[in-house]
Amino acid sequence: MAVISYQLSVISYQLSDVSFKFTNYCLLIKALNLRDEA
Repeated sequence: MAVISYQLSVISYQLSDVSFKFTNYCLLIKALNLRDEA
């Protein structure tokens, strides 16, 4: 059981890391678009 909970915590950590990078990516794209429009 401990192994399963460990794997779940690793998976949730990776998912949060991916969503964090995705958010940064979207903000970067938005910033570049705003800079090009200015």
